[in-house]
Amino acid sequence: RTLTPNHPPGNRPPMAPPLGFALVGCGMIARFHARAIAEIPGARVAALVSRTPGAGEKLLAETGTPPCPVVGTLG
Repeated sequence: RTLTPNHPPGNRPPMAPPLGFALVGCGMIARFHARAIAEIPGARVAALVSRTPGAGEKLLAETGTPPCPVVGTLG
């Protein structure tokens, strides 16, 4: 067990904040990525990027992904 001065014996290091992912494109492959991210403890889909906002909304519904922003451009 490796200890650092910030984590003396008996104290656990602080938990990392949730890790957010943005999926660019909301096609078939994005559904696999959304489902895989949902299985990772502490990870979430934070945003979707799609030329068609309806495609992002459809991905959220089909995968059970919690609501997140769906944006049409990255700029």
